[in-house]
Amino acid sequence: MEHAVEALNPRSENTSRREPEDDFQFVLGTYCFLLGCLNPVVLLVVLVTVFFGQKKLRGRWLVICGLLAGIVVVGFFDAAYSYLTPVLEIVDLMRGNALKLMHENGTADSAVDLVLSHAGTWFCAQLPLGVPVGLIIAGIIICTRSVGRDENNA
Repeated sequence: MEHAVEALNPRSENTSRREPEDDFQFVLGTYCFLLGCLNPVVLLVVLVTVFFGQKKLRGRWLVICGLLAGIVVVGFFDAAYSYLTPVLEIVDLMRGNALKLMHENGTADSAVDLVLSHAGTWFCAQLPLGVPVGLIIAGIIICTRSVGRDENNA
């Protein structure tokens, strides 16, 4: 009769539960990352603002300025439509390709060709609303980091 010796796993003894604030920060960080990756304008504004303004700018003022700028841009320049132009054009291409493949048995247009031929136009179309959205996200990131720093110092 052999006795099985169980190896102690130091990780199993020190299990800690995640706090709800950690979950919120994880979800918020994931959302900000996805939004930044899906829109290059937002990504650039967030990266530049957080990198250069981390210690100089207040997060809540960035959020307020971003909200005000977003309201002005959407209200006066109809920036929401131009912000969504890439998505709308890609959806139209996919819908057209589905019709071509179903009815005509022809070749479908390439999504890569559409993206490459319209990349500059889409980037410029996303500037008016992408900058305020980037400021809002950067403000949220700076706020959460400053709260974390204040808790560690206390």
